[in-house]
Amino acid sequence: MSNVNTFAGFQNLPAVTAPSTAAFTYKVPAAAGTYAGLPSPSQIASNALVISAVPGDVTGGVLDYGRPFRVRVNGQISPAQSEVFTLKVYQCTAAAFAAGFTAVTGTGQTLLTSTGLTGTETAADNFFFDVVLMWDSTSKLLNGYSYGQLGNQTFQPLLKTAQVTGVNEKDLNFYFAATFASTGTGDTIGPLDFTIDRF
Repeated sequence: MSNVNTFAGFQNLPAVTAPSTAAFTYKVPAAAGTYAGLPSPSQIASNALVISAVPGDVTGGVLDYGRPFRVRVNGQISPAQSEVFTLKVYQCTAAAFAAGFTAVTGTGQTLLTSTGLTGTETAADNFFFDVVLMWDSTSKLLNGYSYGQLGNQTFQPLLKTAQVTGVNEKDLNFYFAATFASTGTGDTIGPLDFTIDRF
């Protein structure tokens, strides 16, 4: 049974291979049918995959006035060798999303987690990473904290996120980036869930 609190995002995304040792975003699948509904008019093939809190509950006030919601990434990694894996979550403006981007950049995008979920892995392992956020339409501030776990190797305790100012409702968009620290050859991430949940 699916989580009835999940109202936006993607579940059971197919695995992808890391292109290099640099941080990379999960891309919108280029082939129709790889994931139902992708590509789409708003999620262009090969752009970074973004989830938005706007469709659904925000307009009705469910996430307004500091009511917390959670951006969650969970899945499996398969490193080709013993290496450090890092995952981070970002917020991006409506303009950045509409323009489309393929790599981790700073224009219209804000890193929410200073260190992210990081751990050294030697074999396939599971992980989850949660960023719990609060926002309201009066102050336009986005605040929160993150935590996560990578197998039994790493537990990241609660860590305050960077405060983002001037966030309008339409700017509640999020994406994640991953880094494998070795050669990147043969490293895979997925299958994945990338969702927004309300508490």
